[in-house]
Amino acid sequence: MIRAKMTTPMEGVEDDTPKKKGRGRPAAVVKAAVREEMLHDFVARAAHVLELNGGSMDSNLFGQHWKQAHPENPIYGFKSVKGVTIHQMLRENSRFFDVSDTTRHKVKFFTLIPAEVGTFLGECTKQGLFAEPSKLIASIAESVKSAVDGIDEALPVAVQKKENKELEMSMILEAEHIEMLPEAEAAPVVAQVIQNDDAVIHHHVPMQGKSRRPSGFDRRKQAPARVTKESRSLDSYREEMPQAPTADKRDAIKHPAVSLYNSWAMDGRDVVMEVTHASAFEEMWEHVTEEMLDPNAQFTAIDGGCGNGWAARKMAEHPLCKSVEGIDAAAVMVDRAESLSAEEDSKVSFSG
Repeated sequence: MIRAKMTTPMEGVEDDTPKKKGRGRPAAVVKAAVREEMLHDFVARAAHVLELNGGSMDSNLFGQHWKQAHPENPIYGFKSVKGVTIHQMLRENSRFFDVSDTTRHKVKFFTLIPAEVGTFLGECTKQGLFAEPSKLIASIAESVKSAVDGIDEALPVAVQKKENKELEMSMILEAEHIEMLPEAEAAPVVAQVIQNDDAVIHHHVPMQGKSRRPSGFDRRKQAPARVTKESRSLDSYREEMPQAPTADKRDAIKHPAVSLYNSWAMDGRDVVMEVTHASAFEEMWEHVTEEMLDPNAQFTAIDGGCGNGWAARKMAEHPLCKSVEGIDAAAVMVDRAESLSAEEDSKVSFSG
């Protein structure tokens, strides 16, 4: 074994040996979550979304309301890096927005600070950062001004903090049903809430979507649900094939299309014609009844290619209709129309 002797430079003597470059990646440049040149526009639009919802909302609803309020300006257009979240974008701008926790997993609560937003937008407008004073900026400025005017400046800061603590305490008591406990048991909980000044946790955020679980909000802690499969016979796995085109000796015309319509009537696909043609028929029938019929005389109608008779039955509902004759070359389809019209009055009749 060869041992290398480690030597250290003497004190006061400069080491002229060149130093090797490090083999690691260069230090990453930390960028702001929001592009610097677009900060003013982002603050204006985020404040607009919060202002429309009373000045505060949870992060899930914030993203949905942003899409509605700014469909042509998505949030990702303001991000400096692809992986940035909405939480970061608002948390790094804590001068304008307050971000706090909720009882739901990965869901935050955003609160607007109207005074700071109003001052910032006013400075940006004076600097000409907004090309044109849009309706968005005007509405935000008006709402922020009303919010700032509503603040009672004469109220001491200590009193405001006390009211905030009482409001927070009432929300937690309501959520945890502490009011049901005896006074001796509820007192320590109330004292703990008052002493905790920094941790603000919102309990009134509603559940949405797949997060709505009775056992809790954190889906990572939940065991996968076990579903017992029922035993099925082999026949239940067989695919039900549609009826093949079938000719009938009563058909008025021997044609593949007629045989196809017979198969439709046999396996219930006759309703396809009503679903696909209903809108066109209603538009045509409205034109006929309003423009072409004599309002003082009865009429008779013939429905050629009536299918299962859905159009003939609709025409028979008109008060001036005397009778309707449905005709179809497919004999099985005529049988289907007669069976569906059995409970109707004698206005409708079918033949092949």
